[in-house]
Formats: sequence, C-alpha cells, structure tokens
Amino acid sequence: MNDQFQMCPKDTWLKLHKPEPVAQFEPIEFELYLMEQGNEVEGIARELWPNALLVTATGDDAVRETQRLMAASVPIFQATLLSNSSRKFLEVRLPTKRAEKLVSDTRV
Repeated sequence: MNDQFQMCPKDTWLKLHKPEPVAQFEPIEFELYLMEQGNEVEGIARELWPNALLVTATGDDAVRETQRLMAASVPIFQATLLSNSSRKFLEVRLPTKRAEKLVSDTRV
C-alpha cells in the first residue's frame, strides 16, 4: 500500500474507502509498466539485502517504525521519513559508518 500511496494518494484513498468505482478501471499500459519496474527493483533489492527489514505500517506509524529500525542500524525496505512536514518514502535505506546512504527505485 505504501507504493500505491507514493504514486497517487487520491487513488489509494479511493481504493480503501470507495473500491466499487475503482474496480471499473483497468491500469493503462504505462501504469502496468511502472508496476512491473517497481516489482523488478524490489526483487533486486531483496536479493542484494536479504536481511533488510520491511516497514509494514502506514502514516505516522510508519515514521515511528522507521525511526525504531534506524536505531538498530539495519537495512530497511519501504522506509518512511518525515521532513519539513512531508513524508519521504524510500525503497531501501542503508546504514553506513560515515553517513546514511539512500537508494531510490529510480537510481537502482
């Protein structure tokens, strides 16, 4: 659900609260392509970092879960950070000794 929210918060709200109208529409070719690319990136990331932990919460709970996992200094999938009152979603967050390294799905 985190991925869906990143792409379109309104679409995610509709799917959760008004699923009937949404079910009438099929994804277009470009949307299917983006979903496929996201799945490929996630698969590669899971192979590269098999011990990474997945943030499963949403909203403010996801921010708190990410902060808890950051304190453990482990790789994190679907990390959610709060910056300037807006949420930032990361496909993968890797801890390093010098600085935090962030990996985005557009850079893998």
